[in-house]
Amino acid sequence: MCRILNQHLNQSQYQNRQHLDIILNHHLNQHLLQNYQHLDRILNQHLNQSLQQIHQHTDMILNYRLNQHLHQNRQHLDMILNQHLLQSHQHLGRILNQHLNQSLQQNYQHLNMILNHLLNQNLQQHLQHLCKILNQHLHQSLHQNHQHLDRILNHP
Repeated sequence: MCRILNQHLNQSQYQNRQHLDIILNHHLNQHLLQNYQHLDRILNQHLNQSLQQIHQHTDMILNYRLNQHLHQNRQHLDMILNQHLLQSHQHLGRILNQHLNQSLQQNYQHLNMILNHLLNQNLQQHLQHLCKILNQHLHQSLHQNHQHLDRILNHP
């Protein structure tokens, strides 16, 4: 009888342990899941902040470099435009209207070739604006030189 009771008790203890293990495992799994979820949220938040900072820093560096290139390109363009403008003014003082128009066309083509080589797509609007200004200035200079030549030719 004692042996039967002892057996029953052992079996009951074994079942209780199994049941407790199941309950503990379930609770442990729930806590682990909550901890993982919490860690995921924290890591995602930190990752998003880091990515945002990296993007901001990258944008800042790229903007700085782009501004440097823009400044250098503008200086180079100014030098080229000033050189061609000076040559065009000297040429306008020496020749007549037909030859002047041919020279201006060649200067425009040469200037466009140089500017297209130097500029990237982001500077196309700037190029168009500078060409328009140059065109207006050269036409004004042409007009002024024609007036000056007319005065010279009409009043010897």
